[in-house]
Amino acid sequence: MKLQSEIDGQQTLNRFLHCALHGALLSHPCLLSLLPPQVQVLFSELAMVEEEISRLERKVEELKLRLYQEREHTKEWEVQRRQGQQNHLLC
Repeated sequence: MKLQSEIDGQQTLNRFLHCALHGALLSHPCLLSLLPPQVQVLFSELAMVEEEISRLERKVEELKLRLYQEREHTKEWEVQRRQGQQNHLLC
């Protein structure tokens, strides 16, 4: 009986972990409340870390875009500067 109870608990934990892996657990708070408190804390911390990772990924993409735009502006400025120098030499 004790062994069956332990197996059932492990299978339940397995289902929770599978849901968590696919992002479904945190969207179902009723499932999360069935987990032991320590596991609930871990999942809450995991959710915060995932949010921070997403925020940082967005920030990296924003910085990449700004860098690209800066490079394009620099290229345009160089072309205009060279044209200005050439025009000055022709006069």
